[in-house]
Amino acid sequence: MNKSKIASKLIAAALSLTFVTTFAVSASAKPDSINETKVPPATSNHDLVVYGGSPAGVIAAVAASRLGLKVVLLSQSPTVGGTISNGLGATDVLVPSNVSGIPLEFFAQVKSAYKNQDAWRVTPKVAEKIFRKMLTAANVDVWLNVSATQASVVSGKITCLTIQSASKFCAKQFIDASYPADLLPLTKTKFKLGKEDLFDYGDDKGMEIVMQSRINITKTLNAQETASIDSLPFMEHPKTFDISKVKLTDGMPNFTYRFCISKEKKRPFKLDSKDLGYIPAWKVLVEAFTRAPCVGCRSTDLHTVTKFWRIGKVHGSKWDLNSLNSFTNFPLPRSYFSDSSTRAETNAGAARYIESFLAFLQSDPDVHPLEKNAIAGFGMCADEFTDNNNVPYEPYIREGRRLVGKYVMLATDQKTNIRKPDTIGIGMYHIDNKLSRRIHFKNSFYRDYTTFQQSKIYEIPYSITVPKTGPSNLLVAVGVSTSPLAYGSIRMEPHYMLIGQATGVAASMAVKNNRKVGEISVSELQGILKAWGQKLSN
Repeated sequence: MNKSKIASKLIAAALSLTFVTTFAVSASAKPDSINETKVPPATSNHDLVVYGGSPAGVIAAVAASRLGLKVVLLSQSPTVGGTISNGLGATDVLVPSNVSGIPLEFFAQVKSAYKNQDAWRVTPKVAEKIFRKMLTAANVDVWLNVSATQASVVSGKITCLTIQSASKFCAKQFIDASYPADLLPLTKTKFKLGKEDLFDYGDDKGMEIVMQSRINITKTLNAQETASIDSLPFMEHPKTFDISKVKLTDGMPNFTYRFCISKEKKRPFKLDSKDLGYIPAWKVLVEAFTRAPCVGCRSTDLHTVTKFWRIGKVHGSKWDLNSLNSFTNFPLPRSYFSDSSTRAETNAGAARYIESFLAFLQSDPDVHPLEKNAIAGFGMCADEFTDNNNVPYEPYIREGRRLVGKYVMLATDQKTNIRKPDTIGIGMYHIDNKLSRRIHFKNSFYRDYTTFQQSKIYEIPYSITVPKTGPSNLLVAVGVSTSPLAYGSIRMEPHYMLIGQATGVAASMAVKNNRKVGEISVSELQGILKAWGQKLSN
């Protein structure tokens, strides 16, 4: 069969399956196909392995399965839906009309679930239920709590992933949709981490990237306060310090937790005994933060903003707790990427620390009333994550490894050079880079700052998903190829979702045409995406 006939069949499949699957998502009679307790077979063979249960991974798997591929989705957590199923309920959609294709199906189901209310805000259980239905309707095989320990690469192609139980998942094509982009080191695909390439592209011009003090403590500290501050986690405490010699390129990716909180069905915040030693430091820092000017502290009907939190209303009595001013935004330790066995301890420590800090703010008599009142009465949503102490299963990793792809998207591609011949969708979000270094020296607290800038509606190129060198059957849907600055805009779940759809379609084309992912017809890819309603330009 020639290429034009194959393309026509793919587009026809896209058109015919869109409405059938949309209907199936709303049905509840079909059994859930997610494997939660079964042990994987020793070896299983598929057309496509999607690694990562993120929204991008879900959409990629659904797209490829709708086009006839035998697909397996491997989630590294007990959930599917990534951060949206784990507390990020106030999704970052600045231009709703940008959302199209299969991602729009998800948000339409959100709107339906809440009886035609806001489509862009969703509680964790509802989000995961919708993602599960989409996967089941598309007949995607799903395995939870699965992490790859090894990748077999033969003649420039990945053949199988070996997981922690020694089972193998083998396929013709692979998509890395994990937040840390863990398949890149396993397959020896070139990547960047943190801010190591911050000044390599010239897109830092006009961005005013600096290391400066965030808070200065003017009072004289006693020995207990000094020791407490010196023990604060997720922070550097050098014995000597010269701000002029700080390497901004040493900065690491940023993470936090997005708790689901409520004033009704709630579990009270708990101050863990492991964190009692931080109380003297918190007292000092909260008092210093209270005196400092508050940037962006403007509340609305949907948000309550304090010196420490941006609290976004989701639905009913549930709210999405987000960090403000980076007090609970943390740089990830390098061990998170060099030794995955440390992740569980890092995640648990961060979640516990944030909850303990919340409990302290509610209960300590010295906390300023405005800050105390903002979170008064809140607790963890008692009906969410019921088998995990109401704590999300996954942290919110704002950035992981970034692929070195055929094209590297820059901040200028989001502000001025917005047209791309290989566009697979459109995006828009502020160029919002979180801190990558937190340094405490004597009575000052420093962090790196980058100018917050606006983007235009920009086109997202297919070439940022394709490795420049490496396996010819690997696509990347989350850790895409951008500069550190550009990642500050593209790192939003709706963007990941549309990239996921494109990589799922591209993988299907590569299988059916027996082509490398970097050699498929981009015009045919765009035709299929258009048939699904994906917007490729503004």
